[in-house]
Amino acid sequence: FYKVMDSQNSYEAKQRLARWNMLFYGYNLPEFNDCFKAFTNWQKEILNSFDVPYTNGFTEGINNKIKVIKRNAYGIRNFTRFRNRILHVMA
Repeated sequence: FYKVMDSQNSYEAKQRLARWNMLFYGYNLPEFNDCFKAFTNWQKEILNSFDVPYTNGFTEGINNKIKVIKRNAYGIRNFTRFRNRILHVMA
């Protein structure tokens, strides 16, 4: 699987992913059935990630920080303070 992730483009990744799928499908491990199904269903999107140089990782990181602050601020009723806390942490 590391070789799949080291691919330079989607064509190379598709070949390596097919080889990897055949390899672990041959072992017939029931633990990997969901993994195999996910890779099969999302193959187009997974392969596109090799050709596009950007991700939404930064946005997901900010959303995660806001959710952590929200969990820690459970019970606080003042939205203005909550908003200021988020802006203070993100600065």
